[in-house]
This record gives sequence, C-alpha cells and structure tokens, in this order.
Amino acid sequence: MAIGKIFTAQHPTPPPGLAAAATRYGIAGLVNTAVTLVIIAGLEAGGINRQLANLSGYAVGLVIAFTLNRRYVFGGEHRAGAAMRFIIAFVIAFIANQAILFVVAATWPSDAWRDAGAQAAGIATYSITMFGLCRRWVFATPRGGDIRQTGNPPR
Repeated sequence: MAIGKIFTAQHPTPPPGLAAAATRYGIAGLVNTAVTLVIIAGLEAGGINRQLANLSGYAVGLVIAFTLNRRYVFGGEHRAGAAMRFIIAFVIAFIANQAILFVVAATWPSDAWRDAGAQAAGIATYSITMFGLCRRWVFATPRGGDIRQTGNPPR
C-alpha cells in the first residue's frame, strides 16, 4: 500500500493480525521516538528550557503516536472517541510504567544496573500495556460495523 494512502481517511488500512500489528507498532514507536528526540534537541539547541523542550516534544509525540497507531498500526474503521481512549490508555500505561519503577527501586539492591534494569522493565511494561489497550480497546473495530459505533454503515 502506498504510504500516502496510510494517512488518509478515505483509504484506511485493514486491521492487521497480531504479528503485523506488533511489527507496525514497533516501527511506529521507533519513528515517533526519533521525531520526538529531534524536536527536543532542536528546541534545546534553540535555547528553550530543557523541561519545556521535553514537554513540547512529548506533546507532539503523543499526537504522532495517535496518528500512526490509528492509521498505520491498527488501520480499519474506528469507533468515535478514539482520541480520548488513547489518552486514557496512555495514562494507564504510564502508571504501570511508574509502578514498575517504584517496585524495582524498592526491591532491587542499589547499583548501576538497577536503574537501567528498572527503566528497561518500565519501558517494556508501558509498551505491552499500551499495545494491548490500543488493540483491544482504543482502536478496536466493532463487530458487524454498527453505524451507531463507527459512524459508517456496514460494508
């Protein structure tokens, strides 16, 4: 499928299977991370405060993540309210990430590997939680294409 068709409402991609969705999710995550880092670095290079640059990069990254997940990763027709569900899913996944960081800090001995291990475990928890919520709730296609849920008649 042409890349231009991925991002148009007229030609959404069909919902992929689990392996394809997971692969696309990883690719979208890498693209989003790269764009977010470029934004943060560019703002900092332009003299913007580090925290404001970081907040700005993450805000743009959240919009990019929603767009890539909606159009490229999960495709298909989606129910109304996907943006709000995406934000809620983000909050849930972030809380899960923070819980892992807290548990690791409270239970692992303090050394250089603990922090790296905690971050790796937190990132994995966030990614798996977000993927599952997006696949099963945020971008789930209603069965039967009910017009009341999708805004589109069944095909």
